[in-house]
Amino acid sequence: MSKTDICDIWFDYAEAFVQKKNASDWNTLTPQEQEIAALWLLEADVYNGGFVQFFCSSRLG
Repeated sequence: MSKTDICDIWFDYAEAFVQKKNASDWNTLTPQEQEIAALWLLEADVYNGGFVQFFCSSRLG
């Protein structure tokens, strides 16, 4: 399995939980799903605007 394949699998897996959160809220996710979704959001926001973007973003609430 190539590095690209692993990245694609991670993205698709984590994005599913982010979409689940966006459709409802954090309480619909299990604690493990919340961790995966938070990691995905952290990665996306750090690459987009840094830690301040992540911690000040309304997407967490």
